[in-house]
Amino acid sequence: MVANLIDEREGKFEYKPASLSTFIEKLQNAELKSLKLLADALESYDENSDEDFSHIIGSVIRNNFNPNELSQEFKVSVSTISRWKDRRSCPPAYARKVIVERIREMLVSSIGERARILNIC
Repeated sequence: MVANLIDEREGKFEYKPASLSTFIEKLQNAELKSLKLLADALESYDENSDEDFSHIIGSVIRNNFNPNELSQEFKVSVSTISRWKDRRSCPPAYARKVIVERIREMLVSSIGERARILNIC
């Protein structure tokens, strides 16, 4: 529970928030778990699906990488990343496969870095 009941006198209830470090640890662990789930989900996407690809781009932007990082990594413009995310354009299937494999590698690397920072594995 996020808050702990600390006073029941005279029918008044006061809540004390959980310690800040506990909250931050829980938040960081949730973020790490989310990245792991995203990396695992990439193994089951349909390589021929433009829709799956656009969802992948959207998810990694929401969860870890900004469009500038992706544009630098794949040597395309930020507007191209935006078009991929919005499904207004899509690279050919062979390129999508390479892009998704690289995104998964980037996620796994990010997971490792965060786990080391948090001192968990």
